[in-house]
Amino acid sequence: MDKMSFHSDGFEGFRRRAMENAKAADGGKQFPSQASSTFRSSAELRRVLSPRRILILQCLAAHGPQPFDSLRETLGCETAALKRDLSLLRRVGALSIKRRTQQGAQETWVKPAATRFEFIFSIGQGESDVSLAEYAVAS
Repeated sequence: MDKMSFHSDGFEGFRRRAMENAKAADGGKQFPSQASSTFRSSAELRRVLSPRRILILQCLAAHGPQPFDSLRETLGCETAALKRDLSLLRRVGALSIKRRTQQGAQETWVKPAATRFEFIFSIGQGESDVSLAEYAVAS
């Protein structure tokens, strides 16, 4: 997938984007490979994308898919905390977790779901979206 966007404009924003995409599709527009997650509010998005979870995405952006243990060592965090963070990021579609067996040993790999992540917060009623950050995953 090319891009994963996180929006904080709730159902109305999701509905608006879906209608715009439907009109574009009716007109024959081709869409790039992308996905998005929509949250009810910027506060909810900030809870899900905590500083450590954004750091995880930045690390994956810089180094691409990695074994769980390498990611844990790079971030310097506890195993249980990283498992909890990865589980939540997987539930919102930001990454996938795969188990691989090599030479009889099982290893867990973490792979970003997209080559780019975009975080878009909507602030106040009727205000336009503000893109606060975008991270590109290394090829």
